[in-house]
This record gives sequence, C-alpha cells and structure tokens, in this order.
Amino acid sequence: MTSPKIFHRAFERTLPGATSASRWLDGIGAAEDICGNILFAMQICLEELFSNIVRHGGPASSSPPEIFVTLEIHPCFLRMIVEDDGKPFDVSKARAEKISRPLAGITPGGLGVLLAKSYADKLTYERSGGLNIVTAEFARRAGGSYFGAAILEPRATKID
Repeated sequence: MTSPKIFHRAFERTLPGATSASRWLDGIGAAEDICGNILFAMQICLEELFSNIVRHGGPASSSPPEIFVTLEIHPCFLRMIVEDDGKPFDVSKARAEKISRPLAGITPGGLGVLLAKSYADKLTYERSGGLNIVTAEFARRAGGSYFGAAILEPRATKID
C-alpha cells in the first residue's frame, strides 16, 4: 500500500487568506496532475468552508487567527481537511436544501453548505482539542469525469 502524499499549511483567517489557500491548492493540483474536474470540486469546497469560517466562525482562540488545511493525495481518492478554532459548527449536519427556484429569489445563507456537500463525495465533521475539523473526500474516477451531485433542480420550460 502506497503512503499518501501530504501537504499542510496554515492560512490567515480572512477572505484574502481564502484566496491564498485557493492558490496553494491550485499549485498542488498542477504539480500533482490532479484532474481539473476534481480540482474544481475541491476548490468549491475549500472556498465555501473557508468563507463560512471567516464570516460565521466567531472569535478564534489563536493569535493570529488561522485556518489549517491539509491535503492528502491517495491513489484512489483525495482528502482535504480544514481545521479552525472558532465556535463549534457541524457542517455535515447543517441544513442544505436543493434549490428549486431562481437564484434571484434565494436568501443568502446555506448555499455554501449545499455546495460543499454537493461537490464532496464524503463530508464529515468532528470537534477535537478545541478545533472544528471538517474532512472532505473526493474520489478519483476513471477518465477524470467528476462533477458533484446536481444542485439545481431542473426547471420546467414551456415551449409554444
């Protein structure tokens, strides 16, 4: 059994920190030849989890406040772990309803959770040592054909 390649880095707990984390993930994706569709799914999850922590995570106990991201590259899947020391929030149990109406009528809130749950094959949460630990897994599929679950319900179209 092959050991996974592991990448780990701390990022400033700010929206510019999210941009830095996104660039870091892109760099690893290019260096490790991660399929574009899988990398896209990982980016969506990372950006949504990161921005939720920044906007809703409450005060951090660390100084400076940081978010830790670990990426494990396994032969059949990729695992991304996002850790922060904000208030507890179990994203895996958070409500995330499918969208069945035009986005213009959607109230902000909950869409990031929906996106993270839709694009990860597996999303888990644990609270340990004062940290929120969210783990997202992404399967490597033959041919690189990966897109997360459909998040928009098809809209009926009347054709005259």
